[in-house]
Amino acid sequence: MNRPTELIIGQDSQVVREWQNDRALAANARHNALVKEAAQGRLKVFYEIHSNHRPLLADSVEVSTFGLSRSDAKRLKAAFEAARDRLAPDVPRLAIHVSPLDKVTCPSYGAASSISKLSERGCAIEGPGHVLANRAWRLAYAACLADSIEAAQWA
Repeated sequence: MNRPTELIIGQDSQVVREWQNDRALAANARHNALVKEAAQGRLKVFYEIHSNHRPLLADSVEVSTFGLSRSDAKRLKAAFEAARDRLAPDVPRLAIHVSPLDKVTCPSYGAASSISKLSERGCAIEGPGHVLANRAWRLAYAACLADSIEAAQWA
């Protein structure tokens, strides 16, 4: 859980209602504690991967960032596009939008995730649910994102 709230999400991944309660606070605290324990110190970079079902984002990946420059965003975008272009022909070709370079739905990863307070830099990567629901495509884009992140050299 990346924030101390519960959400009701509508059909197109729109937040219908969000509220804080004891259960959400406890789950978020436990999540943060586990991340701290695994990191064994301050995080340099943290990546979150989510899916969404917003019709406007059906053909793209959005990356909300924290602590990254336009140059960092350009490197990730270029690396993603190069990796995407190497995917098998039957895998859908997704565009990528990376803040602060591009306009994204939630530009500030820092505002969207409590983990951002534990890391120097980070991002939330949101992919279209219809692509991530297909196992072969999900694995292809997982490899694509891994290559992109490594090539971007954010750490």
